[in-house]
Amino acid sequence: MLFKQETGKSLEGIGCTVINVNGVAFRHFLTIIKNGFFKKCVVLTDSDAGTKTENRAAALQVDFMDIPHIDIQVTKESTFEKDLVSANMSGVGKELLFEALSVTKPKNGPKLRAATGANDIDVETFFTEIENYKAEFTFRLMLTIEDERQAAEKDKRSSKKLAIPSYISRAFNFIKE
Repeated sequence: MLFKQETGKSLEGIGCTVINVNGVAFRHFLTIIKNGFFKKCVVLTDSDAGTKTENRAAALQVDFMDIPHIDIQVTKESTFEKDLVSANMSGVGKELLFEALSVTKPKNGPKLRAATGANDIDVETFFTEIENYKAEFTFRLMLTIEDERQAAEKDKRSSKKLAIPSYISRAFNFIKE
């Protein structure tokens, strides 16, 4: 959804396949790609800062940095969700995040929105609300973005867009090159 928001195209439409390997098989897949499956490959992974696996992403980046068809991008914060919130602490992104949170958590979402008021979103506080609801929140956010896109198209106005974390933007640029 974020790629489509940025480029107007779907990943499938440009022949890109998304494979979720849940972190355990990055090295195995990257070795296959390095040794003869010469298709572009982007790895998006959490930095996992402060966890026992926090050095895994950095080690992958070092081990595969000289392979021109492999790009490994790592979150600035410890997780995708924190990077996404950090990139959207104010403005339109803040609105979209709170809209999705209010549907995901109908009691706590509006309370946090009211408590935040005109201030920027506190990343840790917001993350605490979604930590055990990441899939539901992300799905709701995707629907919120799509609903906004359709409403803007119908009203002939510019769509409100979520800011894309920088590591994801770099991955999109690698895919588009």
